Amino acid sequence: MAIQKSNRLSTNKRSIKKRMTLTFSVSVCLLFIFAYLNLATGTLNIQTKDMYHYFFTSIENKQTFIIQNVRMPRMIVGILVGGALALAGLLMQSITRNPLASPQIFGVNAGASFIIVLVTVLMPTMGNYATYLAFIGAFIGGLTVYLLSGSTKKITPVKLALAGMAVHLFFSSLTQGIILLNEDSNSTVMFWLVGSLNGMKWKDVMIICPWILMGLIILIGFARQLTIMEL
Repeated sequence: MAIQKSNRLSTNKRSIKKRMTLTFSVSVCLLFIFAYLNLATGTLNIQTKDMYHYFFTSIENKQTFIIQNVRMPRMIVGILVGGALALAGLLMQSITRNPLASPQIFGVNAGASFIIVLVTVLMPTMGNYATYLAFIGAFIGGLTVYLLSGSTKKITPVKLALAGMAVHLFFSSLTQGIILLNEDSNSTVMFWLVGSLNGMKWKDVMIICPWILMGLIILIGFARQLTIMEL
């Protein structure tokens, strides 16, 4: 009986490992495919030979200029931001042991959006500090969820999810109210809330790289503790 159970567990582990390997391989292939399409398609279509000139030769033309200054920074920013969001979701799910956990459900996004909209409407001159203000708003949203979910006895995944949705809806309603009462700032505010990779330059890549790298190093440092928490 024990031998059969051990064999069954071993088979399940191999099956999970194969599935993870297949998922990772397919994801990497899709990443390269979409990266190629991002560089190749647009108002001006880029041919494979132009990409070859950009990566492996010193030939400069209109196509390589567009790749260097328009499409490559935009693609790298998209990959970095997407990876950072994935790591943020993974970290929240590991800490809370809740597969539904995400920055949106736990009020982090809503808190950041509320602070940005409030500052954009009331103090537009502070737009240069948008990144730091977003961090403050995200911290306020997350802290509020933590305090609400831990107000009675101990924190549970269900309490976290319920408190997170409540805080998310609260901050989202405040944000929508500010937008409705200040129609003049709608375009700027909506552009920030929706987000865009348009106009990304190499300086934007250099701005976000240190933050993402720092978060990745911290996450790797706590990998063992997070794995233990999963058990």
